[in-house]
Amino acid sequence: MGETASEERKDLQLARLWSDGAVFQRDRQVSVWGLDTPGTQVRAVLKRETEVPGFSTRAAETVAGPDGRFQILLPPVPSGGPYRLTVADTLGR
Repeated sequence: MGETASEERKDLQLARLWSDGAVFQRDRQVSVWGLDTPGTQVRAVLKRETEVPGFSTRAAETVAGPDGRFQILLPPVPSGGPYRLTVADTLGR
């Protein structure tokens, strides 16, 4: 049998906002959203490109909903950077 729309496999896709050169608003939560296969765990990790005393890596995860949508909220980041945002799922994408 074929897959139903809610069971359809999707590739991990971030909202278009998330691309090279994206800017984070300082001292505010970072909201990362997109689409993936429903029920798939998605993890976001935000690191500074260079080591800075007192800054710790931010990470959070969620599970894509029945429609494949997900949203992850990362803790606020201070001004500075550059930062590197990495988003991956449990399917290795």
